[in-house]
Amino acid sequence: MNIVLPDRITSDKVLMTNVLLEGHPNWSTGSYAEGDKVINGPVIWEALRATSVEPTGDTYPGHHPEDWLWVGYTNQHRMFTDGRDSKTRNENRIDVTVVPSGLVTTIALLGLEGVEVRLSVTDGASTTYLEVVESLQEPAASNFFELFTVPAQLKETVVFDDLMPRPGAHYRLEIAASPGTTAACGRIVMGINRELGVTNFSSEVTSMSSRSLKRDEFGNLAITPRRTFRAVDYNVTVMTERVEFVQRQLEQIDGVPTIFIGNKSYGSTVTFGIYQDFRINISGPEVSKATIRTEDF
Repeated sequence: MNIVLPDRITSDKVLMTNVLLEGHPNWSTGSYAEGDKVINGPVIWEALRATSVEPTGDTYPGHHPEDWLWVGYTNQHRMFTDGRDSKTRNENRIDVTVVPSGLVTTIALLGLEGVEVRLSVTDGASTTYLEVVESLQEPAASNFFELFTVPAQLKETVVFDDLMPRPGAHYRLEIAASPGTTAACGRIVMGINRELGVTNFSSEVTSMSSRSLKRDEFGNLAITPRRTFRAVDYNVTVMTERVEFVQRQLEQIDGVPTIFIGNKSYGSTVTFGIYQDFRINISGPEVSKATIRTEDF
């Protein structure tokens, strides 16, 4: 069981990207009519009335909600700011190079759509420290006949861990899709890994829908689709001598969106969100038990 507190990736940390912005103009001093859309910082704004006020604020609803409607983050920035299901999209390939402000030992990519992910770590010049490719294709068939009837499955989550921390390193991430299709990424998280313990097989993953179900007087059912989010109950074995460390680490991230990694081989146990609660049962002098419940951001 590991947690990674994200290093904040702002525009100045993105050295290169092939992802296109939406076709709205950048905000500049002047007057805007109701309905005009502009880009200012990482956000798309829509004027709610005639205004000359600058739209500002990196978080919803912004500093001038009476003048500007926060539409959302730009296509370039969604993979650094939102959760797994608000995605950056680009035709054929997403190619981005980032220089984080802090050290990095783990990189997690969530909400992926494509066929492979490539990570290259360099000094920004001629030295390549690491280059690794992770396929997103995984077998779905459990027998010979299903090879012809069950569509191939694609992983949505990739974790690169045990990376050597290198100050000032350049991290290039490429997400490739099949020719003529769109590559997508919901969230990229980079940061320092903190190990809490060992995730047990009794951990539980729950998918919860916020859809609305309503029947009329004739019994007809109306379904309003909304997003689905994931909750994970981690059952973790912790060395008793590290109980205080684990408690402090979790208390420090209370309400802070964090990557929780149960086991990177099971993508459903990798979540970006916050924990609801945790309990530690000091059950013996050698090992103790902890339960941590998290929800998607």
